[in-house]
Amino acid sequence: MRRVLHQHMPFASGPLAATAVCMYTSTPDGHFVIDRHPAHARALIVSACSGHGFKFAPAVGEAVADLVVEGSTRHDLSLFGARRWADRGGAPAPERGA
Repeated sequence: MRRVLHQHMPFASGPLAATAVCMYTSTPDGHFVIDRHPAHARALIVSACSGHGFKFAPAVGEAVADLVVEGSTRHDLSLFGARRWADRGGAPAPERGA
């Protein structure tokens, strides 16, 4: 990569200042978590994760805003329940592609 950078952008090919690993979360079934906290009804658990959450930010934001302001949303969030693994006897769903 450094060779390509030097070839096309020689002035940007200076010493490496820092690196970072791209970290993201993922649920066992690859779906988001959007649900009320089981012990604190006024707290929401929201994790639009799995590496592709940014694509859904407008819809997730709208649904979460609805939940905070109105107490409910017109969006069907049943797929994203935080207790979905407990509802299956505690066993997580198999990962996609497994």
